[in-house]
Amino acid sequence: MVLNTCTHGSFFYRWLTVPPACLSGSEARIPAWVRHLARALETRAERQSAALRRAWEASGVRRLVQSPPCAESLVLRLACDRGGTALVLWPLAAYVLVDYLLRRLAPAGALAAAWDELLLLLGLATWAGKGLWRGRLCWRPTPVTIPFLVYAGLMVFLWGVRSPDVAVATEGVRVYLQYTLWFFVTLALVDRPAQVRFLSAALVAVAALLALHGVYQYLTGAPMPAHWVDVAEQSPRTRAYSLVNSPNVLGSLLALAVPQALGHLLAARTRPQRWTLACLLAALLAGLVVTFSRGAWFATCLALLLFGLLTRPLLLLPLTAASVTVPLLLPSVRARLTYLFSTAYVVSSQRAGRLARWEAALTRIQASPLLGEGPGRFGGAVAARHVPGSFYVDNFYLKTAAETGLPGLAAYLWLLLNVLRGGMAAYRNVGPDMRSLAAGLLTGLVAVLAHNLVENIFEVPAMASYFWLAAGLLFALPPVNGGPQNPTETQGWVAHQPATTSK
Repeated sequence: MVLNTCTHGSFFYRWLTVPPACLSGSEARIPAWVRHLARALETRAERQSAALRRAWEASGVRRLVQSPPCAESLVLRLACDRGGTALVLWPLAAYVLVDYLLRRLAPAGALAAAWDELLLLLGLATWAGKGLWRGRLCWRPTPVTIPFLVYAGLMVFLWGVRSPDVAVATEGVRVYLQYTLWFFVTLALVDRPAQVRFLSAALVAVAALLALHGVYQYLTGAPMPAHWVDVAEQSPRTRAYSLVNSPNVLGSLLALAVPQALGHLLAARTRPQRWTLACLLAALLAGLVVTFSRGAWFATCLALLLFGLLTRPLLLLPLTAASVTVPLLLPSVRARLTYLFSTAYVVSSQRAGRLARWEAALTRIQASPLLGEGPGRFGGAVAARHVPGSFYVDNFYLKTAAETGLPGLAAYLWLLLNVLRGGMAAYRNVGPDMRSLAAGLLTGLVAVLAHNLVENIFEVPAMASYFWLAAGLLFALPPVNGGPQNPTETQGWVAHQPATTSK
């Protein structure tokens, strides 16, 4: 209500809040050729599905799988649970923990560098297998699809014309495209509201565990590199970084999780649930404080402000009081904030800090505004590994513009803005019992996007995967919250119409 009153006259707000045509539920707003193609494909898919089911019923594999030893297998049950959702998305929700364990277990060391790619391939294969088995396309129209295709096409084009080193360009394009696919995999595999709640809660629990580890690091004075604090800055004595080995990345993960935890807390129905979620939220906030990541602090404040405007405006009072009280009670936090607005910080940043790196990025953009330097050639982890003299530009959007030109930045912003637009439509279309969780997912996404203004957050595989997982869960909420609960009864997603069965 407050958000509508303040901004209802804004063109951007009207565009953001009007449901896209693909989500309006009106078949007339979808081109006729798309509807005809979808029906033809679904008819063919149903024929293949019928043949697959007949072959399965007649095979010896079915009898083997249904035998007592196999039927009691945990892995098999997970693989069969709602189209493999558990087997694919549970490890994704625990990305940081899985990655940490694989990198430290000797037998699994060979998988450490490729396990997330293998998991993504498993997710894509499960998506395809799910469609074959059900005889449906398993495709939900979203406003993200066309922007993603344009964005992906542009990246492939730049890979072809701006790749003096094909290996570097391939790795650079991978940063932009690979993790985005988790959005479509999540959207296709999630079938019911309980899965959305569980996966979001799992993300929150993992983040809370990392936050507690970060608090422990701060209390014990864990060592940190000297460049994490400016030489002219007197505090803090250390910064929490947990298993992700970066206070800014940890802060970004907590900024994504805090609004979700608050959404779960407001939707909790029992006292034990409320106490548990309140403890998790407290752990997340404590961990966020000791990262001393100013970008993550401001991004979290923005997310909580939007969360309050979307759900309960009265929440703004305690949130504002907390944001004012914490710096007053904690001198290290106050010093970290006041230094940001000091002359010493500006001088240091202009000499060898963010302002100097941003100026270098703008110079590169002016030199090549249309095609950029090429994917993986400037301002990020790929360039730092392969291009001598490279550095982190600490702004993912400037990095994108410098590498892919202004058209690449425009395509990327179009994609992200449609994520927010579709997310707002999803928030408006869910039932009251899921409204606070939807607001938490949406505002958590906003926090990560805001943090990318001062960090290269999307270059971190865990954070990019978590962002698109959360986006997929948000977009999945309206169909699973109001649609049929039995996946075999789910209609074809394209055009929101059931497929015509060929007799």
